[in-house]
Amino acid sequence: MPGEEDHGAANRYAKWVVDEMRVKGWNQARLAAATGMSPSLIASIRHGTALRPSPEHIGRIAEVFGTDPNHIFHVAGWWHGELQAEELSSLERAAISTLRGLSVDKQQIALKLLRALTEEDS
Repeated sequence: MPGEEDHGAANRYAKWVVDEMRVKGWNQARLAAATGMSPSLIASIRHGTALRPSPEHIGRIAEVFGTDPNHIFHVAGWWHGELQAEELSSLERAAISTLRGLSVDKQQIALKLLRALTEEDS
């Protein structure tokens, strides 16, 4: 069952998203289209009922608002600090480095492949 901390983080995240939408002059439909997320999910985020947004969704929102995902993960209550490079294995660092060198389209293909591989292991 979600605790008060989850609700507080969801409300902070909701406020942050609404503020960013206001700055860009975007409505819910525009944010949904830009992120590829459903309007109902955007509504849940905006109203603070999306208690634990997925890393994928946070990544999409970070991309469209041009924001460091670490900041959004912190606001959304996923962690209380930044992921440090030394916390990553050498393989993870190599994967991130490789992804950064790809176009957005190729990054999305790589992400789909990783998800498919993850599903196979489940």
